[in-house]
Amino acid sequence: MKRIIKYLGLPAALLSGVMLAMCFPGYDVPGLVWVWAMPLMAALWLGTDSKRPRRRGFALGWFSGFVFWSINLIWLKSMGDLDGVPMGAAVFSWLGMAAYLAVYFGIWGTILATIGNPWRSRNSKTKESKKSGIEKRIEEKLASSRASQQKISGKKKFDLMRGFGKSMRVMRFALLHASVWVVLEWLRGWLFTGFGWNGLAVPLHAHGPVSQAADLVGVAGISFLPILVASMFTQLAKRLYDEVRAGRFSAHWEIPITIGLVTLTFLYGVMRIAHFKSVKTLEVRVLLLQENIPQSLKWGDEAQQIENYLGYEESLVAALKKLKQENLKRALERVKSEGGSFELEETTPDVVIMPESSFTMGINYLGTIDRIYLDALDDDFLKNHILPKGNLSLIFGSNLYDGEVYENGIGGGRQVRRKLHGRDYNALLVASPEAKKESGNPYKHIEAYAKVHLVPFGEYYPEFPGSKFIYSLAFGDTPQGSFSTGNSYEPLDLNVRGQHVSIIPAVCFEDTVGRVTRKFVRNEPQMIVNITNDGWFGKSIAARQHMSNALFRAIELRRPMVRAANTGMSGIIDMTGSFSDSVSKKRQIIEDENGNIFTRDSLFGYARVPLEPEWTLYAMFGDWFVILCAMLSITLMVLIRLKNKKDIEDEV
Repeated sequence: MKRIIKYLGLPAALLSGVMLAMCFPGYDVPGLVWVWAMPLMAALWLGTDSKRPRRRGFALGWFSGFVFWSINLIWLKSMGDLDGVPMGAAVFSWLGMAAYLAVYFGIWGTILATIGNPWRSRNSKTKESKKSGIEKRIEEKLASSRASQQKISGKKKFDLMRGFGKSMRVMRFALLHASVWVVLEWLRGWLFTGFGWNGLAVPLHAHGPVSQAADLVGVAGISFLPILVASMFTQLAKRLYDEVRAGRFSAHWEIPITIGLVTLTFLYGVMRIAHFKSVKTLEVRVLLLQENIPQSLKWGDEAQQIENYLGYEESLVAALKKLKQENLKRALERVKSEGGSFELEETTPDVVIMPESSFTMGINYLGTIDRIYLDALDDDFLKNHILPKGNLSLIFGSNLYDGEVYENGIGGGRQVRRKLHGRDYNALLVASPEAKKESGNPYKHIEAYAKVHLVPFGEYYPEFPGSKFIYSLAFGDTPQGSFSTGNSYEPLDLNVRGQHVSIIPAVCFEDTVGRVTRKFVRNEPQMIVNITNDGWFGKSIAARQHMSNALFRAIELRRPMVRAANTGMSGIIDMTGSFSDSVSKKRQIIEDENGNIFTRDSLFGYARVPLEPEWTLYAMFGDWFVILCAMLSITLMVLIRLKNKKDIEDEV
């Protein structure tokens, strides 16, 4: 039996890893998030006689995590299809990232297999070691006799309060398991700049009300519930098995406690969703442009880049023409149904949003990033091809270069694009309608935000012992050039028909980092604007996973979110994390009639910005729940250890 249990460990860990991967976009079985951990827990706890529980716990936990991440991050391998990225480097990134992230599962497995193992009792081992074989057989006979007598009488003992102590023991361990998971998940999203991608809360967005608690505890805090539920039910199965064998049943208080907690979370979510339907909002009319430019063409030669620019203009003209036709159609329908004179109500965008690095020629600044200098092409494109199309603002992305003064003007942009120098940034910029009237550089009506959370190995290459050797193996040479980190957490300004709206900027993967976006929260009408380019990963599941992670920022801060992607998933998210407009009920996502998101298209929609926005608990105090879980984990570990020690001393 012991050998069977030993060999069942790896299949159980494998099953848990696969089940967890199936919860996320690309596989879409979110309900498994509540039970995926049960096979792994059973495998860890059944090995109570292992001589090396720490090693076994880490191995099984790490293996389960590696299976999960290798499936979940397989899209990293698609970078090998790009020019300049060796397939070996892409595979190395994929498997190396999976191996590293699995370490957090391994640490969790170590804790569960040792002090967090509810089926491993020093007390019981001490008792068993002191009993002779005859005593053990006598006890087994007596237990069997009691069970037979109860069956004959047709009655089984049931003591309501007798089960309370055992239930509290179950909850004590379940709280430990859940708290440790939350701390490790947060640590994963922070250590070495962090990778908080695809925490356990992400699949729970499919269960809309449950995800609303993110405004209290953040996305990492919601992960507490699935682990608590899995731990409780795994322990419950063992309790029921033991009670059936003994023929004696007791109350299971752990069931109503756990289900009650999940129910309260669900009801909280229902109330929050209902609340935001009645909040007074400002209707911001947004036009998103998604060109779906392949990564191989996005940074092509100058002729190719000019063609990309013209593509944005064509999409803008087509979108505005479509809006005029819809305005005319509504006016005609109103005349036919209501009579009266013909009145055409113009519905035009307040702001046009283009994705990350949509201005690929590069923009210079001198001294500080509030002194913006455009080259001839960008200047012409902005002032003569985009802004004149209406009384609109433009939000766009570009690389921002630390320029230099030459005899013939400002330089430093495209000339050094592949060899960055000075303080160069990945930036989000806002151009107001007044920018089209400016006579020249520097622009007074363009604001810039420099990205503060860079992607390691993508936007900068960290140095560590052996890094040059590893980079030479992966890339053939030491990568050249890194962006600098921005340091401003001031929102940007957007004028919406005379009403000030504050922009919370997020570039690329910053929309997956709640601790960054919360620093921009102010007591004024605000919306989150993310510009991104998921084209690096082709037509993979990365785009849907990115959106699923990003939408939690809208819930955490209770500010609507607008996302413009070069390709992938562009759309508008309301304060509850929904893609549906609360008024028109239309789905505000760029996709074709078959639901394909990898398409060239535009979207006109509404971001409904609260006029009196709330300060959520998460916005005010950040990851306070993680700190609470850390304290709870330490307290429970001490209590469990003291309890085990006391049991041993009592036996001695």
